[in-house]
Amino acid sequence: MRTNTAHALPFCLLLLLSSAAACSDDDSSATTSGSSTSTGPDATTGNTTVVTTAADTSTTASDTGTGATSTGTGTSTGTETGIDTGSTGTSDGSTATDSSTGAGALEIAGEWFEEFGPGMGVTHTIDELQWDQLSDFGDALFHVDSYDNDARWVVAQGDAANEFFPGLWSRFDWSWDGDALYYCTAIYDAETVEDALGAPASDPGDLDVGCGGFSWSLLMPVR
Repeated sequence: MRTNTAHALPFCLLLLLSSAAACSDDDSSATTSGSSTSTGPDATTGNTTVVTTAADTSTTASDTGTGATSTGTGTSTGTETGIDTGSTGTSDGSTATDSSTGAGALEIAGEWFEEFGPGMGVTHTIDELQWDQLSDFGDALFHVDSYDNDARWVVAQGDAANEFFPGLWSRFDWSWDGDALYYCTAIYDAETVEDALGAPASDPGDLDVGCGGFSWSLLMPVR
């Protein structure tokens, strides 16, 4: 298993810079938050399962021709990159779910810790609705729009209260090295879901520099 190397992605940089500012001014505290940068994977997934989520609705629908499942509204994602997450209903206007699509829990749902250095890091709490990043230097919340366990990506919108890039879209890619989980922020400032899905590909085969020239980040399970 390889060890994690802290990288100069935006979220890390902003937190670390804020930490340095706090050390030089006893009356101020760093409250930065954001997301890390790099480039992300080719979102063309073929016949993989894409799950789209929304917290404010229980309506579900699936496109049985593509294996894409969605919940809620705003289900159009990534037509330019070959990903079809649109949903269709029955002829009487009701929605239908194809159990053969394999839609289910987000593979990396749970609580994880990303270490920057001794006593310094970010706690990631991830589920099918949101990706929450908490640290001593500031927090960032992302609302999950869609995810694909086969292609290993999550697309989420930054909360309006985020200090950095509020309302913009991020794509988080993940990869496994044995039992070790790594993630890469492929893009953090996309204007639309489609832009996030169309961001350049990250390279899970190169955990050292395959995240836009930086290393992927190790996420350690919180026990």
